[in-house]
Amino acid sequence: MLLRAVILVLRCMLVASVCLPANAARTVTVLLSEPAGIYQDAARALQNELTRVETRDAARYDVRFLRVDERPNLLSGQDDLIVSLGVRALKYALEAPGSAPVLALLVPSLTYDKLIAELPQTMRRRTISALFLDQPYPRQMQLIRHALPEARRVGVLVGPATAQQGNDMNKAGREIGLDVRIHAIHSRESLFAALNDMARDVDVLLLLPDPQVVSGETLRTLLLQTYRLRLPIVAYAASLVQAGATLGLFATPAQMGAEAGKWIREMDVEKGWIKAMTRFPQRYTVEVNRNVARTLQLTLPSVESLNAQLDAERRP
Repeated sequence: MLLRAVILVLRCMLVASVCLPANAARTVTVLLSEPAGIYQDAARALQNELTRVETRDAARYDVRFLRVDERPNLLSGQDDLIVSLGVRALKYALEAPGSAPVLALLVPSLTYDKLIAELPQTMRRRTISALFLDQPYPRQMQLIRHALPEARRVGVLVGPATAQQGNDMNKAGREIGLDVRIHAIHSRESLFAALNDMARDVDVLLLLPDPQVVSGETLRTLLLQTYRLRLPIVAYAASLVQAGATLGLFATPAQMGAEAGKWIREMDVEKGWIKAMTRFPQRYTVEVNRNVARTLQLTLPSVESLNAQLDAERRP
């Protein structure tokens, strides 16, 4: 009798577990800083990853989309997870009522660290995780080593936003035999003088997303001046490569969205919602501006070769 009772209970539990996903789907609210462009691309890839028919999770997630400009009362308080796309969306999520965990996308690591550090203690109700927009310094240095094997001295222009990362950059370069030379600038007016001075001592310029260095006011002149100085640039965005940088390393919005969707499923299975985690993208794209490389008389490996070499050295 006891054995029959146990079997009956186990059968009931099995039926309940099979029926649960349809009735208790996770509500994932995707909060977009803007309704189009990179935010829409990332949101679409995220939704596709979470609702793929070939996975067991297809009915496990109820994905809804909201825009920051749809306030007030954006967030219902019933969300199981909020995914913020961009800086505006992250700021709104941090300030909104409720305690649902947040996963931040399309935000640079330094911006994320600054926002979290400035968040008042009374507003730290949520678990905040992030998949950073930028690439880790070791991977950027590896790209330089493989793409430009004769380059030994890497120049980096830093403003106040990125100056604190100097030790990390130096360490990443030193580990693979590159000499990183950092030049600090304190105003946009000093940018081009610093660039001229640095160009005499380095073989390549690593461009970082520092607003003091790269802005709508400085970008065109910066690219033209490095072109005249015959100094190759390694950049952090496809738009910069298209504008005149020699090559770039970045995760596309679609790659970010797909990786975030996979990470959400992993966190769900591992009960990772309850702790804050941050990481750099595991997916990335290498892009080369062949016209610029030709003008600088550089023979660069194929994109496929560079990707394969970075994949082989990728740290878990």
